[in-house]
Amino acid sequence: MEEPEILHEDARGRIGASRNLVVSVWVDVPLADHVRRSARAALDVARRYGKDFAFLNVMAGGKPSFDDAMRDAYIKMMGDPQLQGHGFAHVIPAGGGLGSVAARAFVAGGALFARATAPHKAFARTRAAAEWLAPLLSRGREAWSAEEILGVRAHVGKRP
Repeated sequence: MEEPEILHEDARGRIGASRNLVVSVWVDVPLADHVRRSARAALDVARRYGKDFAFLNVMAGGKPSFDDAMRDAYIKMMGDPQLQGHGFAHVIPAGGGLGSVAARAFVAGGALFARATAPHKAFARTRAAAEWLAPLLSRGREAWSAEEILGVRAHVGKRP
């Protein structure tokens, strides 16, 4: 597996891309600017692959809570027709209690509210997200396994 290109990095997380997969890994709750950077990364991949791409968004840390600006940026991103691709998988681990449940409901509900046309699903485990995303992502010209997706997630999640 070739190393993913890191498109953004700061104290809250990293965004990377490998072939037609965009992965973001957040060690703290992303802000509105992070959502906009994620959208730009997806748009960059979409320019190369058209609608033949997917997105894996992982909350690896932080207490799940989203301010109004972040929610607005997320809904705008989910509703952008250029960013629909094959699907979006969001991972918010179960360790955050009711906050995690509410955050998973938010990402699923936000996609509905934005009238996103691509499949969107929220997960408590990254492996489950990769297993769901691999067949969707493999519908196009790039074949992916869940293990390959997990490898990209691991690389993007590494801190230098």
